[in-house]
Amino acid sequence: MPPGDCATCNLLKRQAPPQQERFEFITEHPLIRSLSDYGRLVRSAFEGLHA
Repeated sequence: MPPGDCATCNLLKRQAPPQQERFEFITEHPLIRSLSDYGRLVRSAFEGLHA
């Protein structure tokens, strides 16, 4: 194989892809509960097992 004719070399010759857009993240999602809600759920489930 001639020098510079490998798959890696060809990939390096390509132009860089355009910069990816930055997205704003929401702090809360209407369908996903917070971790504190799941913590309360787990604690209450374990309390029910040991009652």
